[in-house]
Amino acid sequence: PNYKNVPVVAAVAVDGEILVVGRLKEMINRNGQRVAAADFELAAHGVEGVLPDRVVAFGEVDEHAERVVVLAESRARATRDEVVLALRSRLADAGLAADVVELVSPGFIPRTTSGKLRRGAARDAWRASVVERGETGLPRELAALRVLDEG
Repeated sequence: PNYKNVPVVAAVAVDGEILVVGRLKEMINRNGQRVAAADFELAAHGVEGVLPDRVVAFGEVDEHAERVVVLAESRARATRDEVVLALRSRLADAGLAADVVELVSPGFIPRTTSGKLRRGAARDAWRASVVERGETGLPRELAALRVLDEG
């Protein structure tokens, strides 16, 4: 394949080998640093209540900053809050923080015919769901965490 026209972020290892870290368009700006979306997705791997390989992360830019959104497909009903807290804990253990962690129903995260995540399409679907719910300001989950923190 011709990789010349694919913008990537690379790191140079101690031995001089070039390692591709990720595609430039899939990097998330977090407090002035670029973090690969895949780092968030890999950190969430194996969390109980989350379907295997059904996590997507992306940056959501608003007028103030870029927020990190992590969506995870789950069939959990009664334990949704526990699953979200477990995801946040796993991300924190990996040194990663997400502004929004939301559980979505199975099939919400689009994939290509070869099974790759479609992050841009997932972002578009999430934005549409936020508008459909009529949310403005803080997403539901952040508002709920604020109440828990104050209690």
